[in-house]
Amino acid sequence: TIPSFLQLLKPIHYPHHFVFFDTETLPFKIDKSTQEHKLRLGVALEWIYEGNFKKKVEQWFNFKTPDEFWAFIISKNYKKERLVVIAHNLQYDMRIVNGFEQLKKRGYRLG
Repeated sequence: TIPSFLQLLKPIHYPHHFVFFDTETLPFKIDKSTQEHKLRLGVALEWIYEGNFKKKVEQWFNFKTPDEFWAFIISKNYKKERLVVIAHNLQYDMRIVNGFEQLKKRGYRLG
């Protein structure tokens, strides 16, 4: 028997389904002191691995609009499976792809 203060380790479930993405922008002058960055192009990589980082799926996707990007993300969001979305500068890239607006538009609750 196992002493009561010792517990069997429960399996740890790490995410294994990722989308990495990056955006490139062009600045547009709004007035003398303000400019806005608009999406020029973006690239996303879907990466699914099995244990020990053995690649199972790798799919590259280029996009030119936030709608194209979010359609790709939603198409990769499988039931009962966590999708982790990663960007080098997530705050900036989410703003460029209208992240919060797009998620609300697609019925996701935030907060």
